[in-house]
Amino acid sequence: MVAEIAQLRRLLEANTAELRELNDRLAEREARLAERDARVAELERLLAESRVRESARPPVLQRRPEGEPAKPGRRSGEAHGRHGHRMHRPACRPGARAPLPSCCPDCGGELEFESLAEQFQVDLGEMRPVTTRFSVPIGRCKNCNKRVQLAIASRPPLPLGQLLGVGPVAKSWAAWLHYGSG
Repeated sequence: MVAEIAQLRRLLEANTAELRELNDRLAEREARLAERDARVAELERLLAESRVRESARPPVLQRRPEGEPAKPGRRSGEAHGRHGHRMHRPACRPGARAPLPSCCPDCGGELEFESLAEQFQVDLGEMRPVTTRFSVPIGRCKNCNKRVQLAIASRPPLPLGQLLGVGPVAKSWAAWLHYGSG
């Protein structure tokens, strides 16, 4: 009988220790679940605020296709914006004919003549600059002591800024190079 009581006490102590361990695990789980519930509640609150903000926005206007959608690419005719034009090619002087390479530059294979393509080179002819000297009178005001320059009377009267530096022919060449040749 004493042996049975000792055995029951040991069993009771083991069960009590296991019960404490299970209670500790249960408390940890409940703490984690409480944290998750708080996080879920916060996310639900943020979602509700987001939906309220979204409903306050004006609706997005979307074009819905009527029938077949438009064909992709550039529209033909005058309907697609500015049309650029190239200058007419002036008379060309005879040039040299370039030879066909003796072999393919990639694989070294034999080449067969297919067709001729024309390429053009525009170059400026011989130009000599013409320098014109203007004598520009310079004076000084006796009252305010400012420097004063008078414009020269030329064929069309030009402001002084157009007289000094680059001439009209050079400016026209620069404009042609910029807008005509890119």
